[in-house]
Amino acid sequence: MSGSPWCTIESDPGVFTELIAKLGVQGVVVEEIYTLDQIPTYQSKPYGLIFLFKWKKNQQLEDSRPVVEDASDVFFAQQVAVNSCATQAIINILCNTNGVELGEAVQEIKNLKDALPPFMLGEAVSQNDVLREVHNSFAPPLMFDIESKDDEDEGEDVYHFVAYVPVGGKLYELDGLKDGPILVADSISEENWLESARTAIEQRVQVLAADGVHYALLSVEPDPLPDLKARAEVGDEAAKAEIQEIEEKRAQWTVENERRRFNYVPLIMALAQELADAGALRNLVEQAKNKATSRREALMKKKESAMEASEK
Repeated sequence: MSGSPWCTIESDPGVFTELIAKLGVQGVVVEEIYTLDQIPTYQSKPYGLIFLFKWKKNQQLEDSRPVVEDASDVFFAQQVAVNSCATQAIINILCNTNGVELGEAVQEIKNLKDALPPFMLGEAVSQNDVLREVHNSFAPPLMFDIESKDDEDEGEDVYHFVAYVPVGGKLYELDGLKDGPILVADSISEENWLESARTAIEQRVQVLAADGVHYALLSVEPDPLPDLKARAEVGDEAAKAEIQEIEEKRAQWTVENERRRFNYVPLIMALAQELADAGALRNLVEQAKNKATSRREALMKKKESAMEASEK
């Protein structure tokens, strides 16, 4: 399978948490951070942050910041394979994190750090069968297997993932599309690096928001369950309640991930055939078209109202 393509996967904390576990990494989860104000006071002490945003074709953010040429203590793999940026960002964070059991596949990539430049590290990631197969295991089933796709197709949203990670008292931005890491802040500490990350992310958000680009923020962090279970064993009721909440959330993640992988195509095709045989399909299609048109018109009116309000 060497050289086979990487598929797009959903940018969801439940997906990424299971992906990390399937790679053999121990004690690491992914959570969503909902507001930028939440970053500096985040209690989980993340290993790194992943900033993801909608990538508009034929448009690149202006960025004159130079890459760091001599960041020998930083693991940085460039993105070589299309659609691999989610796993790429996770790998770049994990391989800069100490004290975590990485599993064989990720550790194999990390061991190449001193021997290969960023581009070749990215090539090693793209050609690693385990990484690619785990990544692709979250791809939704397709009705048709399309071997090639026009890169100019604008019908599908494309998202890009950028990692922020503290290494050696400095904060770096790791963007797989760059030639190397970008220094975001110098002389940081374990206590204040999130504040520096928020400042850097806010700057990017201002540029993206002005162009109407959607974005989200994820935290790659230690699994809180072992500590919570230790506290629960000595009678901490708050810890017990938090354990229950986390376990319920993760059980829901498991259900959602199974649904993502389930192939609904035969069921859909069978239902469509039954509706066609009953003479009801054409009418339902027209109703769906009318609803879609109404939604688009409502969205356009909402955008126009927002623009008028901002101009005032």
